[in-house]
Amino acid sequence: MIIIYTLTFFIIFLTYFLRKKQKKIKLDSNVTVLITGGCMGIGKQMCKLLAMKNCQIIVLDIRKDLADDLKKTIEEYGGRLQFYECDLSQQDQIIKTINQIQEPIHILINNAGVAKLQLFTEQSFENLQLTHAVNYFAPVLLTKLLIPKMEAQKFGHIVNIGSVLSIITGLKVVAYCASKHALLGFHNSLRVELKLKKSPVKCTFIAPWAINTGMFQGVKSKIDFLLPQLKEERVAIEIIDAIENQKDVHSIPSFYWLLSNLVRFLPHPIADFIVLKVQGPFIKEMIGRNQNY
Repeated sequence: MIIIYTLTFFIIFLTYFLRKKQKKIKLDSNVTVLITGGCMGIGKQMCKLLAMKNCQIIVLDIRKDLADDLKKTIEEYGGRLQFYECDLSQQDQIIKTINQIQEPIHILINNAGVAKLQLFTEQSFENLQLTHAVNYFAPVLLTKLLIPKMEAQKFGHIVNIGSVLSIITGLKVVAYCASKHALLGFHNSLRVELKLKKSPVKCTFIAPWAINTGMFQGVKSKIDFLLPQLKEERVAIEIIDAIENQKDVHSIPSFYWLLSNLVRFLPHPIADFIVLKVQGPFIKEMIGRNQNY
């Protein structure tokens, strides 16, 4: 068993540090970026950064009430915005919205997400469906609709905002964790298929630790002093950098990709014990954010 864990660590270590660097792409006025969930959180922060680079920005979001504020912010940073109200849990709305967009889309950032922090036995099936619809099926459908167009224009980049919970697990995140695991599996399989057909479309998977956007309000653990919640500004900066460098995977903080994969290989009794000990005492404080994504 020790030999297996040693070899696993060695392979992951080599993979992490010896990844082949891709050619850097330039984000400027010639690039159109479509972001889902761009009206708040890291989505809004990314819009600011892209506006500073003069990119054309298209936002799909259910929060129409925040659209005017987003537009004003983007214009202050020198950018231009097209906003489309779209409920990403509704496939017909996604298809209708994409058909309305005339501009060639060069980069798709699947950022919108929903997390209902409840124990599985307390969660309604409607909430389970909503979580998977927004976190998994919406990115898959958008990717399906846009890849043919990206391949026709000889350039495209798909960015999936996942989580460290795409690899490991926690408490009160059954639906969220399952949807993010599915998104990682989708990303990995799609990336290999695109390489097989020598497609000009690249993929990047982002795996951040918990972010201070309010989605995981009240989430605490006994190791918060080691891994405090991330500031959304930092996460946005690192995502844009990962896009420019066309990284296959980028974890925030960067060492957490290695750490999470090592934790995943622990025997289940040990992994479960760790989760229960570090998060269990705070289970009642983990309330999350109940508003729409």
